[in-house]
Amino acid sequence: MEFRCVESVLKIVFRAYSRLISRFPVPLILLFTLLSIGLGFGIYFMNFESNTEELFSPINSRAKTDRVTVNELFPVDDRNTLPNRLIYFSHRRISVIVTCKDGGNILRKEYVQALLDVDESIRSAFIYSAQNATYFDHTMVCIQWKSQCFPNPVILYYNSDGLENNDTSVAPVPYPDLTLPDGSVANIEPYFGEVQVQNGEIISASAFSMNYFLQDSPAFANALSKEWETYVMGVIADLDSDSIIDVYGFHSESLDESQRDLALSAIVYVVASFGILVTFAIVSCIMIRDYRQSKPWLGVMGVISATLALVSAVGLLCYCGVPFNQVIISMPFIILGIGLDDMFIMISAWRLTNPSQSVKKRMATTYEEAAVSITITSLTDILAFCIGSISPIPAIQIFCLYTGVAVFFAYVYQITYFGAWMVLFGHMEAYNCSGTTCVPLQRIQPMKGPAFVVKHTPPPPTLESAGTSRSSNGSNTTDSKDNVNNSNNIKTKNLRERNHAVMVFFRDYYSQLFSNKFCLCGIMVLYIFYITIAAFFCSRITLGLQKANIAKEGTMTHDYLTLFAEYFAETGPSVSIIITEPYPYWNSSNQEVLETMVAGIHDNGNLKPRDYTDFWLDDYKNYLMNMNGTTEMPQEDFVSTLRDIFLKIPHYEKYTLDINFDGNEITSSRFLLVTSNITSTMDDERTMLSVRRFVDEYSEIIGVPIIAYSTQYVFVEQYVVIIPTTIQTLSIAVTCMLVVSVVMMPKIAVGILVTISVASILVGVIGYMTLWQVSLESVSMFNLVLCIGFSVDFSAHVAYAFVMSEGAKLNATEKLSRALYLLGYPILQSGWSTIIGIFLLFFSASYIFRTFAKIMTLVMALGMLHGLVFLPAAMTTFAKIFQVPKCQKRGSEKANQGSGTLEVDNSAFSVD
Repeated sequence: MEFRCVESVLKIVFRAYSRLISRFPVPLILLFTLLSIGLGFGIYFMNFESNTEELFSPINSRAKTDRVTVNELFPVDDRNTLPNRLIYFSHRRISVIVTCKDGGNILRKEYVQALLDVDESIRSAFIYSAQNATYFDHTMVCIQWKSQCFPNPVILYYNSDGLENNDTSVAPVPYPDLTLPDGSVANIEPYFGEVQVQNGEIISASAFSMNYFLQDSPAFANALSKEWETYVMGVIADLDSDSIIDVYGFHSESLDESQRDLALSAIVYVVASFGILVTFAIVSCIMIRDYRQSKPWLGVMGVISATLALVSAVGLLCYCGVPFNQVIISMPFIILGIGLDDMFIMISAWRLTNPSQSVKKRMATTYEEAAVSITITSLTDILAFCIGSISPIPAIQIFCLYTGVAVFFAYVYQITYFGAWMVLFGHMEAYNCSGTTCVPLQRIQPMKGPAFVVKHTPPPPTLESAGTSRSSNGSNTTDSKDNVNNSNNIKTKNLRERNHAVMVFFRDYYSQLFSNKFCLCGIMVLYIFYITIAAFFCSRITLGLQKANIAKEGTMTHDYLTLFAEYFAETGPSVSIIITEPYPYWNSSNQEVLETMVAGIHDNGNLKPRDYTDFWLDDYKNYLMNMNGTTEMPQEDFVSTLRDIFLKIPHYEKYTLDINFDGNEITSSRFLLVTSNITSTMDDERTMLSVRRFVDEYSEIIGVPIIAYSTQYVFVEQYVVIIPTTIQTLSIAVTCMLVVSVVMMPKIAVGILVTISVASILVGVIGYMTLWQVSLESVSMFNLVLCIGFSVDFSAHVAYAFVMSEGAKLNATEKLSRALYLLGYPILQSGWSTIIGIFLLFFSASYIFRTFAKIMTLVMALGMLHGLVFLPAAMTTFAKIFQVPKCQKRGSEKANQGSGTLEVDNSAFSVD
């Protein structure tokens, strides 16, 4: 079954289009150059988005919706709050981790004194704000509780008498609870990393954490807090390198600043890769044996064409106000790769044309041969990125939008701007000028003959054909045949001299391997091995983007986040369980239901035991039992005692942050859980889903909405959506690839093979990227989306050239020979140019860029493997399996012999 209509229409359109380009090459070059410059001015209006939360957390996630509810019910007053009641992860703060330079125990007295000095240096910082014309210190910008900055209990303990009154070389600290001088009790587990406990005291720890929470509202306080953050981070960076401790600082905008630093650092790689690709394009377009057809400058024009498309796309979207981010920095490598791929195919198609023809006719033949194939792959690339733009993660959405528009511009510039340059260089070739120096060469006799000669293997001689053959008039035709053979040999010899050696290798040698059944069996074994390994590692893929991987390696931000994940995962952030509507807390049976719910939630292995839960109802019930001997009271008495007596006791004042009243009714309340043992993103996801599942169940039981919220949940949401989103996106994309391939390819069977090839490459990329220690997260997901577009390129080009090989009497091997002759070398050029272009990214200090380089290398390598090995083997094998014998009548010149010939029609994979 065939779809020849679309392909035929495209050929007619491109043939007419080539005439336009051949007639007006210079105006088109000037027009598209000016267009690119005009659109490029849009870069001036670029809005760089560096907000990590906005980029890497899902849009309209449940966590963001819950955060709005929590903020409405329990708005944060920075002058009267506690750190574990904060709502936003990006709340103004400075966090510090201190370790020993020798990697030893931080509780040695000299090391404790060193960290106390660091704390003193930070808290005593006195700054002048020129913007606000005022001096201020930490006490003016810290979040407060009872009109005081929230203290670090360990620092407070050591500063009181814990260090001076200890005569040993180590200064132990009571663990896990520490009684402070004012009689309050604080849990100090979150402050130490990798501890050793003996007799209720910490005797050894590898790291110590200090946090300084700052006000971020109102605007005046936020401005001062920002200046204090900047100043203190400078103080930390300038600490004496000869100190016995290492200090790592992190503030509320550290991740955002890291995004901007990465974007700037990537410019060096883009410029260097541009130079490498230009060099590669020049070298690969040189033909040493034929200076007239050597076109190194046309290779440069191909790179410039892709660059102009890139500038146009970025400028247009910046004009439209689409934000830019550091993830998009990888886009130039993609567009340059696509542009070079199309360029190499068009140059290869030009080389197959008859040099004795006019430039107009050669361009028409080139566009017929290459432009349709380029259209198919460009359409699938654009479609892949359009599908990726529906992702719920903004970084992927923006990346796919920029890249999709850039691919469109790359296609337009390829068939216009680059095509116009082909016309000019074609005229140079027609006037016998050197393609390198543009200087006329000595006039030579133009070569004639077909651009491609298929070497048919003659059938074995029969009785009728043995001996001398005669023409119908009885004359001897042996001399005539010899002359024709000699002429063909001369043409073939001249053709070999004119064509690129690698193209000849693919045509005359490499393609013949696929006619050998032993080679086909070997390729089958190789594919089984390939797909088995890929499927095995697909089942072992890891999930989630670690925050440290967002930051630039070697920076203090990256070091801090790495140490935090290593030492302070034992005690994670608090989780607020909010009962959002009125509930009869005064009823003992309802109290038991809540107790059952709290106890059930703590069955989760990643939560601290029940004793760590900060629930006002626990302490209030104990108070009522001590005062009244019962916890059940009339509503009015229960609420009035709670509000007017219990919450005014200093030890219980903190619960005023957790209860909302409306007269004699508790309109909403919350309690806090403490997470622990969160050592991986899987733990984060599992804990969040488990807690949510439990509160959703109890929401139905008690008939009141309950939500679970943590500052980390906004990030954890990406782990939940990443697998279903990836599967959905890839499935839709592959389905669309199937539709495009079937409609655009003249043969349905080959279109299906191309789609299977795309799916096979995707499985391989996912499996081998896991083997290469790349996790599935938002960064690798957008790389998989672009993998869809790239993986179809090589296979579609080869398949299209295979089915469009002219001549019904060409068998499958000969059709493949022509397809590889046309595309084998361009595929190698495109694949290796992309790999070489991104090679420098392997040395980048960014996990994001290295991940991009790894996945792109896999895509190119597996794309070449499928396009040049697996797909040709599959098409050749299926063509032979589905051969259909049919009887055809001989011509009238043989009719009187009364004989018939049985021929083979492999129309499932060829064009009649």
